[in-house]
Amino acid sequence: MTVNAKPMLSATRPTSDEELDSGPIVVLNLLKLKEDTEENLEQYLTYVLGVMTNWGDVGMKPVYAGKLNELIFGGCGDWDYMLLVHYPTRRVWFDMMDSDEYAALHHGRENSMKMAMLWFSDPVLPYTAGTYTAGEVRTPGGDWQERIEKMAAQKSKS
Repeated sequence: MTVNAKPMLSATRPTSDEELDSGPIVVLNLLKLKEDTEENLEQYLTYVLGVMTNWGDVGMKPVYAGKLNELIFGGCGDWDYMLLVHYPTRRVWFDMMDSDEYAALHHGRENSMKMAMLWFSDPVLPYTAGTYTAGEVRTPGGDWQERIEKMAAQKSKS
């Protein structure tokens, strides 16, 4: 299994504008580090920060990230983390994946991940995704949020 979705872009990209712009999606990322080390996690989080910095203004938002623990039932492989990311349309995701800016960041993902699985999903229930406005429920970010905020603060100092 690969961690690079780029070779699959032409085969999976919808051909109609209607499909590309049909509305929001959430992408499920199942992630397996090459080794569960601080160095690999740091490389991956640097990649995440770069993606958030470059595409946050077009509506890409991480919704949830979690470390997978005990498997309760079923199974589809051995994964370390899951990440849910909101995109306003499939077009935004495909344009991001096909951009030179993304290609420049991808090494962080490729160097740290053993394998990844990505699934598009279309919302079937409403949700709130990190807009932080009054009256909305905000799920605390946890360890990844703290680490990414520290990395962003260090980056802004340099």
